[in-house]
Amino acid sequence: MHRLDNEKLYRDIRVKLNKVDKSQDYLAAKIKTSRRTIWKVGKGYVIALDTFFKLCHWLDEEPSKYIVKLTKKEYAEKKRLNTDKQQNS
Repeated sequence: MHRLDNEKLYRDIRVKLNKVDKSQDYLAAKIKTSRRTIWKVGKGYVIALDTFFKLCHWLDEEPSKYIVKLTKKEYAEKKRLNTDKQQNS
């Protein structure tokens, strides 16, 4: 199982925005998304897959740079949380 490394993605976004001296509003307009979506990346929230690909394209990076494999411990915790969710439904 894999997850998106939001911290690395957001850090790279901030670095490039600083390098081109632009705001997050500029980026949101450039990739045709909301400013809130850029904020979500920084907070670790789930974003749409097409937005992720747009960000990777804007950064000129491969998507695989931001996808990391879960450790056994993370995987076990995620599985436990999903099982708990199903039992409580």
